[in-house]
Amino acid sequence: MKTERQFWKRSRHWLMMVGVLVTGMTSMISCSEYDLDERTPDGWGASIYSWLEEQGRSGGESFNITVRLIDDLGYREVLAKTGSKTLFVADDAAYEEFFRNNPWGVKSYAQLSMSQKKLLLFGSMIDNSMQLNSLSSVEGTPPREGECMRRLASSQPYDSVPILRPEQMPDNPYWARYRTNGKTMVCMEDFSVVPLVHFIEKQLTNKRITNDDYDFIYNYETKRQPGEASVNGVQVVQANIKCSNGFIHRMGKVITPLPNMAELIAKKKNASQFNRLLERYCAPYPLDEAVKTQYNYLYDTNVDTVFQKRFFSRKSQEGQPLNVTPDNGPVNGLLKFDPEWNSYYAGLNDQDGNIVLQRDMAVIMVPSDKAMEEYWQNGAGKVLKDYYGSWDNVPDDVVAKLVNNNMLSSFISSVPSKFQNILNDANDPMGVTPDAIDSVWLGCNGAVYLTNRVYSPTAYVSVSFPALVNESMRIMYWGIEQLQYDVYLNSLNSYYSFFIPTNNALLEYIDPCSYGKSQTQLFRFHYDGKRVNIEDRVWAS
Repeated sequence: MKTERQFWKRSRHWLMMVGVLVTGMTSMISCSEYDLDERTPDGWGASIYSWLEEQGRSGGESFNITVRLIDDLGYREVLAKTGSKTLFVADDAAYEEFFRNNPWGVKSYAQLSMSQKKLLLFGSMIDNSMQLNSLSSVEGTPPREGECMRRLASSQPYDSVPILRPEQMPDNPYWARYRTNGKTMVCMEDFSVVPLVHFIEKQLTNKRITNDDYDFIYNYETKRQPGEASVNGVQVVQANIKCSNGFIHRMGKVITPLPNMAELIAKKKNASQFNRLLERYCAPYPLDEAVKTQYNYLYDTNVDTVFQKRFFSRKSQEGQPLNVTPDNGPVNGLLKFDPEWNSYYAGLNDQDGNIVLQRDMAVIMVPSDKAMEEYWQNGAGKVLKDYYGSWDNVPDDVVAKLVNNNMLSSFISSVPSKFQNILNDANDPMGVTPDAIDSVWLGCNGAVYLTNRVYSPTAYVSVSFPALVNESMRIMYWGIEQLQYDVYLNSLNSYYSFFIPTNNALLEYIDPCSYGKSQTQLFRFHYDGKRVNIEDRVWAS
């Protein structure tokens, strides 16, 4: 009992002390006349929302359209009181210019759809508070300065979901049943967030990207000066406006999200022939039930399936290969990477994708239709024309050699000042020159270089070519690729004599190691192109 009385005595003293502390804290708050819900302490600055709201009233540039976007999307509470955001904002004068000429064909604020409003606001926002120079730093302890060129925006895949009509769908067997049923399809271009692409002085200097390289990327419509910064190709005109809940960077024009490389190429009329080859490798993949439920909730619909467009490739979402069809069937030919993958990164699969994507992106060199026609009729592609007759007859695994030779894994290593380091499929210099690039289109996951010539793979002119195109030599070509002998056989700096046995010849292959023994050993090699795993397509008994 004595112990119990001591415990309650001590408890009462402790409760009294807490009461005194609480009272004191209340008194301090009362004396400072500060309420978090109503105002911020001196020196903190205005919130993002109040700064935007006040500018027009104080006689400066007005941001009324951005304020309307925030209000219409129900985001006032976040940008007025809470959150930790970075906003790349355009003033009303920039929006007036935007409404005169924009890719959506929208002429006024009233014509903006809810999806377009989301793209404009959330596509120009980062869920972190960052000064301009800090944008070039990759997270870590300590942060690595000058490494970052891309950051995920605040947008979501649900913000804008395309509804494809049959005639808008790619023309290949994987889309055929959807093209012929006459129905529309809800199909996300990629179920991942679209990054912002920014070029900051520290990053450009660290990665040895010159001002001329920068101007090349923007088709020499710019003349970059040291210290300038841009986001999605739009110049920063006033940086580091400090607010209580983040930073504002004022832009010279309205920022819109960049499309990915696959969608960029698909929309260019003068790249239609290469795009037709590229889209052989894409298919619509159904997303899971949770995505469908969320889509129906957000858009008040009742669709059966929500799809996403993906490409058969060695590196796709989460850095993993995509080597099966939507029906889990085999594919014949893989691309280097998925050009539809917004969050493409070139790092290893065991790294944090959100960090690795910040450092780099990709490049695809796309020959113009004129260049493709010349290549087919009179160039290195004539050997394909003579053998197959038309592009439609060229097998997917043969076409993949051409497409992959024009897919470059690193943008940073593929700017003009580093063209001499670009290698072809035989690891020899490809010979890319600036005068071969007619124009550049920047996407959220890489740049597209429109070329006036075709960079043909050496696989089409090397000693391994007969095994590549001849169905009766599939076993031997499988062995070449599995053991990576194509690197040697495709080299044009060496000369070989190559004896290629047919599939039938390999049904009776005597193991040379068994010669001189009491019993020789015979292997029978078999090939089955319908097996899903490429490494399992050849076996021996």
